[in-house]
Amino acid sequence: MTSIANSLGVGSGVDTAALIDALVAAERKGGDDALKIRSTRVEARISGTSQVKSALDALASALASRTRGGALGPLPASSDTSVVVARATAGATRTLQPTSIEVRALAGGQSLVSGALASAAAPVGQGTLTLTLGVATTDGQGGFGFAGAAAGVDIVVGQGDDSLIGLAKAINTAQAAVRASVIDDGQGARLVLKGPTGAASAFILTAQGEPGLDRFVYRPGAMTLTASATARDAALTVDGVAVTRAMNSIADLIPGVRLDLSKAAPGAPVTIAASRDAAGLGQAVTDLVDALNALHGVTAALAKGAGADGSAGGALAGDATLRTLTRQLAGLTAGSGGALAKLGVGTARDGSLTLDSAQLARSVAADPDGTESLLAGLTARGGALSLAQATLGGGTT
Repeated sequence: MTSIANSLGVGSGVDTAALIDALVAAERKGGDDALKIRSTRVEARISGTSQVKSALDALASALASRTRGGALGPLPASSDTSVVVARATAGATRTLQPTSIEVRALAGGQSLVSGALASAAAPVGQGTLTLTLGVATTDGQGGFGFAGAAAGVDIVVGQGDDSLIGLAKAINTAQAAVRASVIDDGQGARLVLKGPTGAASAFILTAQGEPGLDRFVYRPGAMTLTASATARDAALTVDGVAVTRAMNSIADLIPGVRLDLSKAAPGAPVTIAASRDAAGLGQAVTDLVDALNALHGVTAALAKGAGADGSAGGALAGDATLRTLTRQLAGLTAGSGGALAKLGVGTARDGSLTLDSAQLARSVAADPDGTESLLAGLTARGGALSLAQATLGGGTT
């Protein structure tokens, strides 16, 4: 009688374990294939949903940053940008009162130039230069007085620095306020020193060491360097009040506004006032329509049904959440009540958005405040984009 052992080939050299595994695998194959197909579909749906959510979140975030950051609101503007440029900063107010600015002088830094040396590699002498920042005052006779604002910085000129290039490097390494460079003007190489702007940023140089370093001294009573520019403050008149500042970029005169001074214009006041950027508002709407159309392309591909020719449908074909999202976004342009419809945005037969640029321009010109509020409302709590995000598990309701 044939035993189970004989049937399995025990003692016949057959790999029984492998045979059993093969039989079990064959029996389970159908079920495993079905599970694999189901798992692949689930993964595709999850991936598709994540793709839509990512695109929607990016769109809403970009719009929110422009509206909440004030980029689409009233912005400070200058009546003459060749003299003063006005920019909004944190804390900018929507009710900026017109302000008169007269730029009588720009802030400047002190510049010193040495005599010409044969070349940039010519030795300068070893020793120590001391650089001191402070306030310089002219004596009216070609000289000046000086009051140091802080202790001087020693610049050691060693053997490796004993050249014009080495000296410039040593100065720049020792401190960061005054920058040194070497310029060849055709007659020889010269050391050029430039200090920061502001009347309190003048500087002097003293020397100890080999005689050659005396060529770089600049102090009251001993000026071997030539001053090509002096340190000075910007001088302005703001609504009739004279003020000075050490820099040409000023952010503490008008709350929420930075003034960048371009040139002096004595006797020619410039008005700083709030102004609407109609082009910026229109561009924000255009950008939003482009982004929504890109999102529509993503959702349409994912929601596409299987083709009559047997082609596969999208990963989210028939998905209820995607249908809800599509209805919510369609509401933005639905009839005259759609938020974007008022700005000339409509819906084409394929579900994509169209934009009437002429109507958009008229709407922005007629009601810029309303246009800004409409865009801000889309991402606010209860707004259309916020509700759409909530549908996908994000945003606020």
